[in-house]
Amino acid sequence: MADARGGRPVFSRRRLLRDVMAAGLAFGAARAVPVLAAGGPTGATLTVGLDSDATTLDPAFTTAEVDGQIYRAFFDRLIEVDTRLRLTPALALSWRSVNETTWEFQLRPGVTFHDGTAFDARAAKANFDRILDPANGSPRRGEIPYVKEAEAVGALTLRLHLTGAFAPLPYSLTGDSGIMVSPAAIDKYGKDLASNPVGTGPFSFVRWDKGDHIEGKAFPGYWQKGRPYLASIRYQGIPDPEVKANAVRSGTIDATEDLLAKDIAVLRRVAGIHVYAQPGISVTSLRLQLAKPPFDNRALREAVAWAIDRAAINRVVYYNVGAPGRSFLPPTALGYERDYDPFPRRDVAKAKAKLSEGGRPGGFSFTAQILNDPQVTQLAQAMKQQLSDVGIDMELVTLDNGTLLSRLVASNFIATIIQYYGTLDPFQGFSRFFLSTSKLDVYGYKNPEYDGLLAKAAGESDAQARAAIYARMNRLLGADLPWIFLQYPDYTQALRDRVQGYAYTPDGGMRFTGVRLAS
Repeated sequence: MADARGGRPVFSRRRLLRDVMAAGLAFGAARAVPVLAAGGPTGATLTVGLDSDATTLDPAFTTAEVDGQIYRAFFDRLIEVDTRLRLTPALALSWRSVNETTWEFQLRPGVTFHDGTAFDARAAKANFDRILDPANGSPRRGEIPYVKEAEAVGALTLRLHLTGAFAPLPYSLTGDSGIMVSPAAIDKYGKDLASNPVGTGPFSFVRWDKGDHIEGKAFPGYWQKGRPYLASIRYQGIPDPEVKANAVRSGTIDATEDLLAKDIAVLRRVAGIHVYAQPGISVTSLRLQLAKPPFDNRALREAVAWAIDRAAINRVVYYNVGAPGRSFLPPTALGYERDYDPFPRRDVAKAKAKLSEGGRPGGFSFTAQILNDPQVTQLAQAMKQQLSDVGIDMELVTLDNGTLLSRLVASNFIATIIQYYGTLDPFQGFSRFFLSTSKLDVYGYKNPEYDGLLAKAAGESDAQARAAIYARMNRLLGADLPWIFLQYPDYTQALRDRVQGYAYTPDGGMRFTGVRLAS
């Protein structure tokens, strides 16, 4: 069946499941990948399978990683990173620190939003004004905590005024806080911008069939002349990761990410598919609510930490794809210390001693919410068994992605197992989740020493000196345990060979501006 917009197949989740089941688990046959002529085939549509549908298409209000993948089609950031994670110009051609409390950005000329609005300093200022306005409650505010005001100095010169020194600012602007949205669309749609994204990105928004997929078409006025090469892009929500892996195997989708560890080796043996599995900047944790019993008691948090066998989890659940988690900072992060491991091995005796110290010698019970995902379920079941050995009963509640995140943001939880995808400079994560005044410190973590170190790190322009501060903050989190760290996941992606010109970026973001599709 084709739709009326040009003969492209109409996909639904039901059809996707049917096609994948028909493909089965058989390995695909080898085939030659044709060489594309300049410009690629006309009318090519790339289909990308993601863990879920989007939660919002308004970057100022997202709290979900899946949204960020979709944003790369519709929006640009002020600053980007290259395949070696070096800062590179995007909508900002250059940036400099004028003084301790002022940063200046020279913006790219000749850029327009999809609605025809010019991108300039006033448009950039409107985006920052929206994030900074406390009445809006944007979670992006925590990513740029020292920015107090944006100023359009000239048509293409933007200044950000700060309350204090903030050396990691350029790194923060490679994330969602650096995304630029049309100010005309902000005025036009208001809260409905969540379903009507208007950016400067390579694709303009076409439609969102909520619960299923999002479509975009090539933006002819894109500032990277001649790009994108694709005619359109489609993001398909596929909550079942096994179905998602089978979809890329069968060719129902062209690309995907966040694969189950057990599927990595299998997909690598499939002809016509390229698989990436690289150390990332992520950590999977058991996040705790410190403002409520039982985890307002540090000794009980420590009992849980000592009872978990991270090495066994990494081997059995993750097939050694990734590494056992030691701390908030993974090995790829600034400030990571190789010799720091507060819970180097499972110690049942120490776990039981901590239970006695915490006034619960016979153990205790708590509820942990988890995603409806087979790998997360396996992880949670392994932890449940390990904790039961010391008398701790972890009851599991399975939720969909949107419900879990909404409960998390509302502090409506006791414990949650979830993955944090990390940022280039750890400051954003340190600030977003653990600063006592952050809107996303939903864990009840309050530590004046930590807050002071974060302020000191913000003013430190020397990366190695900042790393030393981050290491001290990392140790505080390892001692206070608002999160119990479990595993460092690899970033995983799988793409059909017909996806040509793709460049893997170690931040895990999938960028398709320079991609062509072989027929």
